[in-house]
Amino acid sequence: MLALPLVALAGPVRPAVADTVATMERHLDALQTIADQNNGNRAAGSSGYRASVDYAAKVLEKAGYDVTRQRFEITTYRLTERPAVAVVRPEKQRLRERKDYLVANFSGSASLQRPVVPAGGTRVPPPADGKGLKSGCSADDFPAETRGAIALVQRGGCMLTQKFENAQRAGARAMLLFNSGLPGEKEVVTITAENGNTLPIVFLSYRAGRDLLRSAEARRTVVRLDIRGKVLTKPTWNLIADSRGGDPERTLVVGGHLDSVPDGPGINDNGSGIALVLVAAQQMAERGEKPRNRVRFALWAAEEMGLLGSVHYVTTLPKHERQRIFAYLNFDMVASPNYVRFVDETLANPASVAIGDDFRAAFKRKGLVSAHFDSGGRTDTFAFIEAGIPAAGLFSGAEGEKTKSQQKRYGGRAGEPYDACYHQPCDTIDNINRRALREFSSAALTVVGEMARRKPAVPEATAARTLSSSPRYKGPYALY
Repeated sequence: MLALPLVALAGPVRPAVADTVATMERHLDALQTIADQNNGNRAAGSSGYRASVDYAAKVLEKAGYDVTRQRFEITTYRLTERPAVAVVRPEKQRLRERKDYLVANFSGSASLQRPVVPAGGTRVPPPADGKGLKSGCSADDFPAETRGAIALVQRGGCMLTQKFENAQRAGARAMLLFNSGLPGEKEVVTITAENGNTLPIVFLSYRAGRDLLRSAEARRTVVRLDIRGKVLTKPTWNLIADSRGGDPERTLVVGGHLDSVPDGPGINDNGSGIALVLVAAQQMAERGEKPRNRVRFALWAAEEMGLLGSVHYVTTLPKHERQRIFAYLNFDMVASPNYVRFVDETLANPASVAIGDDFRAAFKRKGLVSAHFDSGGRTDTFAFIEAGIPAAGLFSGAEGEKTKSQQKRYGGRAGEPYDACYHQPCDTIDNINRRALREFSSAALTVVGEMARRKPAVPEATAARTLSSSPRYKGPYALY
């Protein structure tokens, strides 16, 4: 039931790797220029994203593809004024946006000054094994003093929406949610509430939350919040281009997300993956390949808003069209400065692992080691796996820190993020690791080519949901 191992097949000579990387860099330069001309970003719903769609469509059309723009509506949240979070008692301190806090997506608006009341179940420092973290998971965690106050809650133990609902039922006027303090859960991350939420919600770093907790436990602590945001509905587009040859009853989808976050140009995240998808499409067309299987190149909208583009695509496909797709290959961040060669696969899904084996074999042919990574709902493989379609991809690392053992295997700098500019304004063309581009593109193009030409296996374990547990993230947004 596992996919067949890679085998050497006769075919046209591939362009030199140097040519491949140079072409990818031209695409990245173009995306950087688009961001520079459009308020520094290419976020879904923005003029920068629309220009990115136009650019990618022109590349694919020039290569000879008929390009479909799949339109759908997205609901976005935008801060209309710069937010402020400040301690006003016992000692004045203004928290720093992005460093100490981020306003939650779809946070309620407010201008208020209230005492901070910690929720029960909060544990600082957290238990080493992470067990027992349940702050705000029960209605009983919120004392009577929560009514009219700002609830202080720690991440962990249950879905974030459960914490939001409990705080609101307890009469909290706002909520400060701080990271758990476990390894990899200390800095600020992006979270989202449901559209229609009215509770003002701010996510804090572990350090900022810990300091507030200690202050609130020792004396009356008052915080001021100023948050002003609004909800907008806008159109956006996925781009789809099919190979001219290949059996449509056996379709391989190759994709990545085209949008950036609003805070930066997104050249590594995910201009690098898009450059790889575009090069794969260009090379197939230039060589005049007639693949055994149809290859569908897909550029997704609004991944950074919660995987909206890929979810829309998969969930609106007629059943017979979904059944035609035998695999999805995803490329999301393949040029991180302090990279690791991660193969993103779902261990609970044997067919996903089989695709991962193909990627590992492609790296190994070049004498390169790779590592398993399970994105757990953070990228566009999610919708395909949920629909029973085998999916895997490549990933070079985001905000996590490189370990000493990874430094020995891959080089780089232990104790530093894989990409210090992840979701930051500095994710520019200067953030790209050219060596990573070369290594990842070589492995990716090998696997795309082989899977396009071989008869696909019929997996047994993909008829229904195959995720082993609820994902911790949906796109960039933490769910619990």
